[in-house]
Amino acid sequence: MSRWGPYVDNGGKTEEMTKLIFLFRTAVAVAGTGFAIIAADRRLSTDYNILSREVDKLVKLTSKTVLGSCGMQSDRNTLHSILKSRMHDYQINHEKEMSTHAISEILFLKKKNERFEHYPFECIFMSLFFLLSDTFNVLAGIDEKGEGYVYSYDAIGSFEANKHGATGSGTELAVPMLDNILDKQHQSKADKNEKLTKEKALELVQDVLNAVVERDIKTGDGADIYIITPEGCEKKFMPLRKD
Repeated sequence: MSRWGPYVDNGGKTEEMTKLIFLFRTAVAVAGTGFAIIAADRRLSTDYNILSREVDKLVKLTSKTVLGSCGMQSDRNTLHSILKSRMHDYQINHEKEMSTHAISEILFLKKKNERFEHYPFECIFMSLFFLLSDTFNVLAGIDEKGEGYVYSYDAIGSFEANKHGATGSGTELAVPMLDNILDKQHQSKADKNEKLTKEKALELVQDVLNAVVERDIKTGDGADIYIITPEGCEKKFMPLRKD
């Protein structure tokens, strides 16, 4: 029996729609005191077909907050454009950047309201809109005190704040690694008070992506990495397997 998925099998979705919608990739984020790191691969693929090797899934919303989105490419572009516009309006009106915690709530409300607010063309095909509104997001940033946070979202906006998270087709491979290494799960003799440094977190994110690439054909080619600190964002590129 195939695995049941709440966003795949409901609503009579056809095989062609499933191929169209789930252009998944992988995004991983880790946070700690004084930093947050988020990375996402650059491959855009469906089934065994690679559509592009140069697609950026991360968007810098403020100097202290970066969003990574996986799923439907057109929905991702629309979501990023709307959020960047709201960040711009907020900065003009308030003469400061929106905080990471406030952005997490904005993203929650945006995804929640998508279930009830539709664009004019999609009003004609409302049932199709519900099938196509698929982005899975992870938000990373630091607050005013310099503490790093990671917010993981599902397709309809439900989220939680944590110190690490992942989304996309490599989630099932990435999350167990993060839980085991960072939360020390199932390690009775591990030092659970060990402090995570920015350097160790960056190395961990790179290791997780390399591990995902070995098993997930939808992830690969290269990865963009944002290192967020109180001083601002630093962007790096990491090469990944291309096969």
